[in-house]
This record gives sequence, structure tokens and C-alpha cells, in this order.
Amino acid sequence: DCEKWVDTEFFADAICRSLGTTMEGLSLNLGDTEYQVKKRCQAFIKAIADILAGVNKTRQDLKQVPIYWILVFDQLNRIFAREEHLQLKDMGVLHRPFKFMKEVLQFKFVTSIVSASANNSIACRENHRGFLAFDHETRMTGEELKLCNRECADMPEAAIKTLLEATGGAPLQVSIYLDNPVSYMQTAVKDVLREITKLIEETKSQDSVDSITNNAVNVLLQSSMKMADLRFDKKYSLECQGYLQETFPAVLVAYRIKFWKPLMAKVKESEADLLRLCGRDDVTNDVRGRLFELIVISRCQMQAISTEMELSKGVGVDFLPVSVDAGRWFESQNLPLPSSMAANSL
Repeated sequence: DCEKWVDTEFFADAICRSLGTTMEGLSLNLGDTEYQVKKRCQAFIKAIADILAGVNKTRQDLKQVPIYWILVFDQLNRIFAREEHLQLKDMGVLHRPFKFMKEVLQFKFVTSIVSASANNSIACRENHRGFLAFDHETRMTGEELKLCNRECADMPEAAIKTLLEATGGAPLQVSIYLDNPVSYMQTAVKDVLREITKLIEETKSQDSVDSITNNAVNVLLQSSMKMADLRFDKKYSLECQGYLQETFPAVLVAYRIKFWKPLMAKVKESEADLLRLCGRDDVTNDVRGRLFELIVISRCQMQAISTEMELSKGVGVDFLPVSVDAGRWFESQNLPLPSSMAANSL
């Protein structure tokens, strides 16, 4: 816990606890001088790394996967928020004991996870270039839910399915959902709206605001990112192979509310591209349904505007939207039905 981390002894004690023991249990004495403390702690870490290397040599001979020692540094922002570190932007220039975060990575089979606030306002991944940020999608399965949460252990399959539809299997969202399933979607959407509004208000450059807006629309339309639009909402969307995707389903609902006008403008502008996207074999039916729904809404809006103009001139109007050759893009005329959870939330 970086909030409580002050000296090397705290770090060494955390290492001992990760091994299921204590400094006293190992008769570990770091010494009295700064030089002794530094050298003995380094030797302690190296000893663990050497043991791991020996164990993994045996496991390799037995064709078994290697064992890794993973150090998790939680609440990293607390270190950089301290007065003496306010101007520092890289963990490599921190003094000891905090420099150990980087030094432990030199050993094979030893790695670390730096856990920091994901608040848009902090944007740790931009402010501290010394860290490698691994944006990855975490999706728990029904079986994992039952193993990780006692509340899910005896849930019927239908309830598990509803939970996964609502949360996308994102661990934090699962926890929030279990606290209050009835109000989860409303609460989650409000949280996303509040954070994205705060991000836009605190973004001073209009170009950056436009980039964030464009990328939120890209998430909704499954469109690829453009090099000119590198700024995006890093709390609720993540990059994967040149595309942005939502971190959990409520993000899509909040983005539709917040960015409705630019979304409709993009749908109108890119309808042909969206229809081609719907025709791809790797696009799922739920995505096809969502995109086709937006196309229909956009056409209805255009038809309504046209109708209003024609009525004002006293001209008769055909109210049917322009027909679409659905057979070219879908196997049948029946669009995939949205889930009950998505329907209720929308």
C-alpha cells in the first residue's frame, strides 16, 4: 500500500508477507546504515529471484508452466502526490525505497503491477511516462463469478446471465451490481455521465474536446481511431488493435446520452460504411442490431425534417423511410432483439 509506504523496512515486510512469513521469522536484519539497508534488501530480492529461477528450471524440465513472483504496488498516486515528489514524472528518478519498484523488474520471473487511480482528472498514464500501462479487457465468465463471489454461488443460470448482460463481467461492476441489482444500471450510467462531463469541462483545448467526442462516437459505432484523435476517455474506454471499446455495457448508454447529436451526425455521414460493417462476418448480432437501430433513427429524423418542410409548403409526403436491401446485409429481415436489460436501460 503506497499510501503507507515510507521506508525500506515497510517494503521488506511486505515482501515477507507475500511469502507467508515475517522479517522476524526469516531473521532478516536490514542493518543500521543506509548503505547496509540498500544492499541487504537488494540481496534479499535477488535470493528470492534465484530460488524462483531454480524452481522454474525444474518445472521447465517437467514441461510445466513457470511460476512468477508478482509485486502489486497499490495507490501509487499517493507517492507522487507527496510534496517532495510533485515535480517528478518517472518512477526511475524516485529515491529509495520507491526506486525498488523499478529495480525488482531486472530479475527474471519477477514482475510488478502498478495500481493507480483511473480517474480521468489524474490521467496517470499520461503524467507518468515511466510506467507501462497495460489496457486489457477483463471479462469474468459465469463459472468465475460463482467462484469469486459467494452471492453468485447459488444463483440460477438465468440470474447469472442477467448479471453478465448488465455488467459485461467486469469485476468492479459485478461487485457494484451485487450491492443493489435494481438500481445498478441507473447508478452506473450516472457515474459515467458525471466523469465524462468532468473530463470535458477540465479539458482546456477544443481540439482535445473534439477528439474525446469523436472517440466516444467511435466506441458507439465500432469505428477505428484516427491518428488525429488520440485523446479519449481513458477511464471508460480502452484501445484494442486500433479500435476503442467500452469497459462495460452502461458506458454505451451514457455515451449515447452525452454524445447524441454528434452521434447522429456521424451516422448520417457514414451510413454506407456502417452498413458495410454490418455485413462483416466477424461482427456480432448485438452490434449489428445497435448500428441498424441508429441508422433507422437517423433516417426517421431526416424524414421528419423533410416532412415538416414539405408540410409547411402544403405538399403531400410519403412517410415511409427509404427502403434498405436488408437481405444484402442480414440473413433475414428479423433484426436481433436487444436483451431485456439493455431494453430497460434504454
